[in-house]
Amino acid sequence: MDLAHTGGKGAAKAFERLHTPESLATWFAESDLQLHGVKVNQSDLSLAYDLREAIWNIANDIREENTVEKKYVEIINDIAAYPTLISSLSLDGKNQDWVVPIKAKSILSMIARDAIKLFADKKIQIQQCSNPTCPLLFVDTSRPKKRRWCSMERCGNITKVSRYRKKDR
Repeated sequence: MDLAHTGGKGAAKAFERLHTPESLATWFAESDLQLHGVKVNQSDLSLAYDLREAIWNIANDIREENTVEKKYVEIINDIAAYPTLISSLSLDGKNQDWVVPIKAKSILSMIARDAIKLFADKKIQIQQCSNPTCPLLFVDTSRPKKRRWCSMERCGNITKVSRYRKKDR
């Protein structure tokens, strides 16, 4: 879901983080993936845009209990078909590394495969943040399935502080 939160079309354009191939390489390094030094070209960036749009739209369709659009399923399946990252055991035998050079298409393939696993889970619960100014989606993994915010540190805190200030007045 993290890739889906990097911007997009329409209202999501205000959140755009992937302006250039270099910004996608930076996102790979700064994301949970922590993949540094990835060479990204314009074709890779276009593929990332397509994957991001497909993930966002399928997540919204699942959240709204709509039929998933075939074109987005095909995009994810096509990108998942690229060769993925190849893992290797580090020399100390205790860590996983990736065989270099790391290709952007391989990273996008791994993200697409993760999306397939996520969306195929029958118990998945995708929510939209309850903060009216936040469009982000999240997977609700809480036991009672009543999580309200994309992040308690960000939107949850903002909402609670706002509520407290209104009450205090």
